[in-house]
Formats: sequence, C-alpha cells, structure tokens
Amino acid sequence: MPEDEAVFQNDDYTEIFSLNEKDGPNKLRGVDNIAVDKFMLSKYLGKYMRVSGLIHDKIEKQFDADIEKIFTNQVTIENYLVWEKVLEILIVNDKFDTYQKFVNRIMQAINKINIVDTDGDIIKLRITLYGILASAIYRTLSLSWGKESKKLKQEIEKIAPDIFSFEFNEMKIEQMNKSYCKTRMCDKYAMPVLIDGFLDGNNDTIFDDQSINCTNFETVKNSNYIFDYFDNCEQDYMYYPYLITMNDLTIYGILKKLKYQNGDLNDEDINGYKKRYLELNYCNHSDDSGINKIVRAKSIPMAGKQTVAIKVENKKFDNIKIAIANTILRESDFEKVLKDCPNRNYQRYKQLAETVNEAIRCKADMLVLPEGYLPFEWLPILARTCAKNQIAIITGIEHLKFKSNDDTTNPSINNLTAVVLPFVEDDYKFSYIHFHKKCMLLLMKKKKLRVMAAKSEKEKVTSYMIGITFGFLFIVATSYHLSLIDQYFSHISMH
Repeated sequence: MPEDEAVFQNDDYTEIFSLNEKDGPNKLRGVDNIAVDKFMLSKYLGKYMRVSGLIHDKIEKQFDADIEKIFTNQVTIENYLVWEKVLEILIVNDKFDTYQKFVNRIMQAINKINIVDTDGDIIKLRITLYGILASAIYRTLSLSWGKESKKLKQEIEKIAPDIFSFEFNEMKIEQMNKSYCKTRMCDKYAMPVLIDGFLDGNNDTIFDDQSINCTNFETVKNSNYIFDYFDNCEQDYMYYPYLITMNDLTIYGILKKLKYQNGDLNDEDINGYKKRYLELNYCNHSDDSGINKIVRAKSIPMAGKQTVAIKVENKKFDNIKIAIANTILRESDFEKVLKDCPNRNYQRYKQLAETVNEAIRCKADMLVLPEGYLPFEWLPILARTCAKNQIAIITGIEHLKFKSNDDTTNPSINNLTAVVLPFVEDDYKFSYIHFHKKCMLLLMKKKKLRVMAAKSEKEKVTSYMIGITFGFLFIVATSYHLSLIDQYFSHISMH
C-alpha cells in the first residue's frame, strides 16, 4: 500500500529535487543548480493524491505552504502535466482558497512567458496552456458541488484574462463539470462510490441542491442521493473509460442495503451484480462467462436464517501461510464514529500500510485483521493491493453509522466483516470483496451505544456466518456462532 512518511511526517521533499553537477559527484562546488525532477514530482503527487484522500490530518495543512515553495513560475510552466494532480489534491481536501491561489499562480506564470524571436508563437503557446488549465479545472471541480464550489467558480471567472473569459465562465465550468460526470471521466479512484450513484434517474443532471464532496465518504454516506443506478437495467451507460469491477458493484450494493436497512448481501444480489458486471463491461449476457465460473454464491438455510457460501476459484494450496495482525484498537475511535468525526489520521493509515506491506514481504497467502479495524473507505485501495499481490485479507470494518432517512429516529450502527479474495481472469489480476453484516457489536461498545442513543441493526441481520472456498474451505464467524459450525459444514456443497 502506498505511504510516504518523509513527506507526511517530516516535510522532506528531497526526492523531487535533483542536483545538476559539473565536476562529478560529492563535490559541492560542482553543483550547477538545483532543479525539480519532473518524473519524481509526478510520482510524488500521484502517491500523495491517493493517500491524502484517505486521511484527514493537521499535517496536510503543510501542503498548502509547500506549493508556494515548490511551484515557482519556471517550475509551474515546466510541469504543466501535474497541474491537474495538484488541483485534485486541493479539491479532495476542500482547500478552496488554496485552489484559487494555485489557479491564479498558473495564470500569472503563463502570462509571464517570454520567448525571444517567436514570430507570434508565444500566443499559441499561451492559448495551449490555458486550454490545459481549463481542462484540469473542469475535471477536478466535477468532484465537488455546492455553495463553496460555486463561489470558487465565480472567483476563477473574475481572475481569468478577458480573452479566455468564455472558457473560465462560471456557467461553462459547471456545464463541463456535469459533462465529465455524465461521461464518467471524473477520477473514479478518488471516490468511494462510482459517479453513477450521483446521477439522477434520467442520467441528465447532477444533484447539486446540497453541498457535497464526492470523494468524502462521510458526506456521501449520509447524503440524499439515491444509489439505485445499477438496479435499473434501462439506465445502462455503455462507454465507461474504465472497467467496472465486481468490487465497485458490491461496495455500492452493501452501502445501499445499509442506508435503507435492507439486511445483508445474499446470493441473488451477488449473482445479479455478476450479470451487471458482464453487461456494463462486455455487453455480454452469457451465463458461462469467466466471472460466473470464478465467483459463485449459494444460499444455505440454517437455524432459521439464510447464510451465504462463497466460492472464488484460485490456485490449489499445498500449504497455506496465514499472517495474523495483532494491532491496536482504540475505544476512542469508536466514540468518534458516533460523534461523526471519525479518526483518519496518518498514523492510523501508516499502521495499516506497514501491516499489509509486511505480510506481502513475508509472502503470506492470507492476512487476518481484527474486528472493527478497517475504515470502510480504505477498502478500495486495500482491495487493489490484494489484487496486485494476490493476497487474501479478512478484516473487520470500523462500525458504520447511518443517519435515519426521516431524521425522526435514532441512527443505526452496523458491524461488518469484509473478505477480500484475489483471482486471475484472462491473465489480469482482480479481487472480490464480500461483506457480511454481523448480528452483534463489540461487547465493550454496548454501553457507549446507549449513551449515544443509537441502535444496532441486529434485527435486520439475515445470516450468521459466511463460508469461503478459496483453494481451501474456511469459515468467517465470531466465537458466538461457533456452536453452529457442524451444521454449516453439513450443508455446504459448492461444486
């Protein structure tokens, strides 16, 4: 998993600078000048873009000041390809003032370009650079909607040169923002849910009657958006610029069920999402396609409940190497969930990244993380890591709080387990996330729930445990349900 302690903790940017030397290495007098390495700057911003969207930490504020130090006029023009990355980092973190300042800095740098004996080519160069800037603004602002975003568009219109007033007009920017969303060209990897969940039923406009950052999981989770796009076969969009993965669909599915308190993902849901996966990506309606052979689900009645057995085709294991993480769980993190200010500091992310990376280094086939451990919005990046390295992970999800739809009843608290299983399809590496809604919360937290006047969604749970076949059979369950394990094995048959 990506991490960068040098920048996030120590404000160390040495990796993006290079020394131009004349007299060979190790001779200070031979240093001609210090330049920004374009490749390392782009790599650093790409890593920062992914990590900064997952954390909310006071150390991020330093990035605003660092932009002023790094991006001189010359560096700004030389690195025009990273403008969009910087702007996306700022919009993901709701840094509207800094966003405006950086746009203004780019415009000033473009206006100061001076090339001798160009015979008018300097005008063409400026027009081209302003076009690149406009494109970066259109795409990044497609992730943020509401009053602050609207105000930012108005400020950009004010500082734009008259000759480019049309490209930077507020209405033009908003029109292009919506176009980026409708054509799915906004950054998929910055959002916890696909942009389809924010489109209205006619696929025509974006819901912009409330302030929302599409990259912020807390605001997305409690927004009034409908999350029903993938359940409507008449709303197919056939020109996705990326692959819709099974994980995209199951994340959408479990959030919708939790939001509307509709229980757990069952075998019909999973088989339905496999069908949608084939339709959206390949216009394929065949039942004998690869994903149907690789991922299989079966419902099993047991003790008055329905439980789900999952099979994911993978290599056969002669030996299995399992890593068990003994990590720290803090009760204060649970309290912050209830108070709608979850802990997302860098130290917590760093602990997860170090744990996962160590399991990968030790060539573990499976990593087991504690109950209630992983923030939900960190799952997509973890799943991509699992796919890349073909490692399975079982983890508890940090308790999810959902506000009531009518604001008249207490919020619900949900306890989930996630199992991430890697597989290979046509030589491409993927992973599949299966969610299980548990019927009990951690015991130490019941008292806190009563104090916070929230409720557990125990009565909505439809299954006790999940059985997974992944080259070998294993059960995901708490000790509370182990008494049912004999019944479970007697029912399982996943041929």
